[in-house]
Amino acid sequence: MSYDAKKDAEVIHKAIAGAGTDEKALIEVIGRRPNWHMQKVREEYEKLYEKDLLKEVESDVSFHFKALLIGLIKSRSEYRAERVYKALKGLGTDEWVLIDFIIATDNKSVEDFKQFFRQKYETSLVDFVKGDTTGDFEKILVKALEAKRSTEVDGNTIDSDVEKLYKAGEGKFGTDEGTFIEVLTHRSFEHLVKVAQRYKEKHKNTLEQAIKSETSGWFETALLTCIDLPQVHWAKRMNQAIKGLGTNDDLLVNCFSQCSKPFLQEVAKEYQKLYKVTLHDDIKGDTSGYYCDLLLTLLDLSESEKKNY
Repeated sequence: MSYDAKKDAEVIHKAIAGAGTDEKALIEVIGRRPNWHMQKVREEYEKLYEKDLLKEVESDVSFHFKALLIGLIKSRSEYRAERVYKALKGLGTDEWVLIDFIIATDNKSVEDFKQFFRQKYETSLVDFVKGDTTGDFEKILVKALEAKRSTEVDGNTIDSDVEKLYKAGEGKFGTDEGTFIEVLTHRSFEHLVKVAQRYKEKHKNTLEQAIKSETSGWFETALLTCIDLPQVHWAKRMNQAIKGLGTNDDLLVNCFSQCSKPFLQEVAKEYQKLYKVTLHDDIKGDTSGYYCDLLLTLLDLSESEKKNY
């Protein structure tokens, strides 16, 4: 099955043109197309109707359903750049957004949205981050933005990394934050999971306990994020969005906008392992209407869709 961008643009136009909106048609296209394909749909829509697809959809739907549709139509780099800009601009800083989109992100995604950020805001993302953060949290963000994280698990360096981290933290008076930053921003997430396992075998405390006892605040949160696989990180973030009274829909939209459908399958598996309930059931119990339908559609990866990722 191959997608037809022109046909999808026509389906979307029909769904939003005139009185009323065919929300189900929007869900079937936008909720079942890869992000790279949606960029082609945007181009086709502009050619066919001389209008901006984002603005057209934005003016036709509302609330969280609108926010999620817009998040899915935008390119991932565009969405990340805009969210990080918003997180840093003005009074206060949304540190979680920085951790989600800078720390828990692969090299290519970081490079792509750094480039988009420079084009859109005519400034360096690194400079922008430096202007709004301080201390060790700033340092780890800047290091992560170098996008030099390895993609391998190096069995030969697991033990030496364990000892470096031990000697930088529990094994000395005070903490050598630079070593933590260097190791945790340059090794692959898979490698760091192995390092954490070995740390537990060799020392009294776990690496997580060591980080918590040696560091604090958003720097601690950033370090802890590095020792989780990204799918585990997003599973935890989705649970934060859902648990307790009310729903953090802004966070839920971030999660679902940024995770491809195959990756969402991995997140859902980790979610069930961690919380003994399916992500599908938690979403269904915590959201409603077309917004809920779109979220559940994103969690559903058909055999035909798999071929297009």
